[in-house]
Amino acid sequence: MTETNNLPLPYFKIDRSYDVLQQSNSAFNLFGTVMNLSAIVDQDSLFKSKLLQVNALNIELVLKTSKNPLALFECSIEWFEDTGFLLCAPSNHMIPKLEQLVKEHQKRLASTNFELLEQKEELHALLTKILRLSAPILDIDDHRAVISFFGDLNAGLIKVNTHSLLNRAYEKSYNELLIDFSGVGEITEEGMNQFVKLINQFKFMGMTIGISGIKPDQALDLKKNKIKEDIVFKNSLKHFLNVNKRTTS
Repeated sequence: MTETNNLPLPYFKIDRSYDVLQQSNSAFNLFGTVMNLSAIVDQDSLFKSKLLQVNALNIELVLKTSKNPLALFECSIEWFEDTGFLLCAPSNHMIPKLEQLVKEHQKRLASTNFELLEQKEELHALLTKILRLSAPILDIDDHRAVISFFGDLNAGLIKVNTHSLLNRAYEKSYNELLIDFSGVGEITEEGMNQFVKLINQFKFMGMTIGISGIKPDQALDLKKNKIKEDIVFKNSLKHFLNVNKRTTS
């Protein structure tokens, strides 16, 4: 056992690649077995640690001990050709600097969380806007209007548009409301439930409801289990409008 093994302060014998050639008992007790010095240097101190290549240098580094991930040390190194002798002493003013480091880490974390929250809110706003554009209501004449759904008919699509559709129908006092499913993809179970609730609210306001462009199995599901028999189903919106035109002429 060499004398350096018994040094009271952590000591490392390293090469120019920072590979550890030897470490003292106190270094082992504080850091465990270290194969390369970069393994115990905190990320924020990695660039600074490159200065250890300079001979007879004193430098402060944040090192990761076995019990503390942020420990400040005053490090001094002497080089003899390609072999460095590094001594690491715990800093006397460690606490204030560590508190500052912790605050900086917390600040960076808070900033990252805020950016993620902003992105989440922006994405939510964009998705809401897309959903609002996926259920336009257009006047056919003074007494009739058509609602065209686009995309998948899910609970989100109906919930986002329910308030504006009901308000428009109330303000215009429509007698007849046509709902076109030609642009609809998949229909979820909860989407169907929300759609039925919307239809029933229109019917409660005294409107006649017609549905076009719906697939046969979807129409059957609505007719058998969801909506009363007084809903009119047609293959296409054009067919529906032509029928109503002949009826009113």
